[in-house]
Amino acid sequence: MGRGPYARRCDQCREAKKKCDQAKPSCERCTRLALKCTGANVQRYKFVQSQFEAAQEQFALTLRRNPSPEYMVVAQSLLSIIETPGLPYDITCSGRFFSQFPQRLDSSRTLTSAVSAMVETHRSLHNRQVTRTALTHHNSAVGAVRSILETPSEAYSVQTACAIYLIMICQELLYGPVAPTTQHIRMLLMILHKANVEGWLQEFDTSMIESFLPVSTFEMSLNPDLKPDHGFYDLLTQYYGRPHNDKEIVCDSIEMVAFAQMPRFNSNPKKYHAQISSAYELLKSEPVPFQNDFNRPFTETAPLKNPINITYSDMLLLGAYTTRLAGGALLNRLLRKVDGCTIQLVAEMNFYCDEIVRASQLVFNFGPLAMGLMPQNMSVVLASSEDGASKLNLETAMLGYFNDGRGMIWVEKGRKMRRKMDDPSLWQDIDQRSYHLPARQKMIMPS
Repeated sequence: MGRGPYARRCDQCREAKKKCDQAKPSCERCTRLALKCTGANVQRYKFVQSQFEAAQEQFALTLRRNPSPEYMVVAQSLLSIIETPGLPYDITCSGRFFSQFPQRLDSSRTLTSAVSAMVETHRSLHNRQVTRTALTHHNSAVGAVRSILETPSEAYSVQTACAIYLIMICQELLYGPVAPTTQHIRMLLMILHKANVEGWLQEFDTSMIESFLPVSTFEMSLNPDLKPDHGFYDLLTQYYGRPHNDKEIVCDSIEMVAFAQMPRFNSNPKKYHAQISSAYELLKSEPVPFQNDFNRPFTETAPLKNPINITYSDMLLLGAYTTRLAGGALLNRLLRKVDGCTIQLVAEMNFYCDEIVRASQLVFNFGPLAMGLMPQNMSVVLASSEDGASKLNLETAMLGYFNDGRGMIWVEKGRKMRRKMDDPSLWQDIDQRSYHLPARQKMIMPS
């Protein structure tokens, strides 16, 4: 192939547009002017046949470094949900948590599958109809997580923890409280344990830890098959009860630590009576977030078709407050087992029942978002209550908020919780228990 103009000059002569005799080690002009000669070794505008092929190869390599269309589509779908206000399942109430995923999708196919399932679940429920597409994506995400758990080097990672958490959210929205979560939470606990022990906990964004811990702690308080280790309490102290934008973050450390201690308290209420009493008094001393203005966010004329009438900060406060009511109810039940049904304890238990019904009347006007905020806490209070008018009102409220049969499912879950809590054989050896995995997963247990 022909070539264009080119020059053989040192840099000094080329910049001055002078002829160069190309002498070595320094040309005559550079020697005469005492300049540093670079030598006549530069060729410009020379075209070689292989140059086009080299450019083609470089272009192909550049494409491989960019995210694939699959990642881009999933990321854009997630962003469209995050950036759309007023949706009935407003996931922006989870703070920064969901915004962490778009930049992580390219590094984990498992996380991509879980985010895709979350997007389809959100889309189907926004249309008020569970679709086959949402169920298919959920099953694919579960399969992806099962596959990665077979690889010890990849099982413990931030991406795996996030994928498991998203699958739990999808299960709750698609199937309600009947979907099992024990295995998911067990794996979450193991990942957090390993990250804390091996020193890579900083790879988790704070919003992730603040999302994982309440779910795990809540399940622990009612599930004798789960037991926290000592490091778990350190995490609660580290991540909860800190100031955040001049306010406390969603869940305070008092109720979180109380929930985490619940398995031990259930194992022997008499032995831990002093600790239970101390936690109960501390919980009661916490101020009520709404005080005398509890009913402020809604009025009788507020149209239910446009439920976004409650501020974001009020939503966070309601979440923390109803969690506190559930924690107080559990501790109250344990004290009644030791001290008996005193007038004060029964009156306080009735207060928890009545108060969570009031809170639910406020929250359920916020639309389907309340599905992830209220039913679990209401079930816990129901499980802790004694027969009477307040308990009956609570059951009636739970049944009245759902028209698809889920109200009865949550009521039954509360009754099942009560049977578990009242069965001493389930909690006898709780102090000696540790994590137990199916044989297939024992190879990836933390050391």
